[in-house]
Amino acid sequence: MGMVIPLDGPIHGVPLGDGNVRVSVEVPIKGEALLPIPIGDEIVTLRQAIGTHVAWPRNLVIVTNEKPKLKTPNASFKPMLPQNLYKMPLSVRFLLQFARTMREEKPLKVAIDSGVFGYEQETYLNKDDIIEFCSMEPLSTVCMTIYMRHLWSSLKKDHKDNLYGFADPSSFSHDSGKRDERSFALSVRLEKSKEQQLIFAPYNFGALRMFNAQKGRNRKNAIWKIIQCPTQAGKVECGYYVMRFMKAIIEDPTILTRSKFNNQSYNQEEIDDVRVEWADLVETLLQDDVE
Repeated sequence: MGMVIPLDGPIHGVPLGDGNVRVSVEVPIKGEALLPIPIGDEIVTLRQAIGTHVAWPRNLVIVTNEKPKLKTPNASFKPMLPQNLYKMPLSVRFLLQFARTMREEKPLKVAIDSGVFGYEQETYLNKDDIIEFCSMEPLSTVCMTIYMRHLWSSLKKDHKDNLYGFADPSSFSHDSGKRDERSFALSVRLEKSKEQQLIFAPYNFGALRMFNAQKGRNRKNAIWKIIQCPTQAGKVECGYYVMRFMKAIIEDPTILTRSKFNNQSYNQEEIDDVRVEWADLVETLLQDDVE
């Protein structure tokens, strides 16, 4: 049992081959069965192929939307993948399976248009970033950057990019420099913003003080308001909450006037809403990179 992955690029450095499709092996009914197309001497059985991609002859693939019924004398048989993997949205699961086949030394280069942060730049998404995202682990700043890129592209398509802007999260992370340097970066971004434009940026306590201290350069008055937002239930969801809340604000700006959320939290379905968007975007970028 597995999934067909719609990518045509090489697998482990070997061309896919005519007449073959890329598949991920999830649940082997007979783990010691040999692969029709082994990967060297390292991956030759179905059990060894779990969690990776392999080439499979197209004529030996049966595609169905129905959940297969396992016929096995072992009544205690359980899937060999972690149970939480089955709770993932399909596109996120596809991306996770593909990420595990990526080479560490070849990250995905992503171009960021100047309209997103006020200047052009390039960022690099590596294998670990994708795996951590798909596994609901704490987000790296590059994952947040790519989602901001997605939101800005959607805004531009709807001719609403003048209403919202974004600040580069890597400029405000704890490992990006001293506190004054992070505050200065936000100050510069705010100065470049358009009138009445809402800027999405990670919270930085010293930013307002630094912004107001830029005498001779500061020609704008920043208006800061404390906004109520949903409360995360655990310790690792903050990045996903930020993504979901940015999306919610863009869809309904009146949310900023809500007085309180009564300790409301996003459910997993609401979080998965933005995770699927991110996964679909990254899959498209990976396909473009292969082509």
